[in-house]
Amino acid sequence: MPKGLWTLIGFIFFAIGILSMVLAVIGAKFTFLTWIDAFGASAGLIIRLLLILTGAIIMVVSLSDFKGEQEI
Repeated sequence: MPKGLWTLIGFIFFAIGILSMVLAVIGAKFTFLTWIDAFGASAGLIIRLLLILTGAIIMVVSLSDFKGEQEI
């Protein structure tokens, strides 16, 4: 897949994770993420943090240039 598509996927994961955390604080939630709260508040927080972390990792890896590195 192209680099831009992976970056977009990572950004969507990251943005949805951040927005779901903000909405959880004010008491609202995304309809398609209601299954996260079925596991409890602590597990929901961990799942949201994993969503943010996964999105950030995908973006960093997709934007990295591994061709410029030399092997030892």
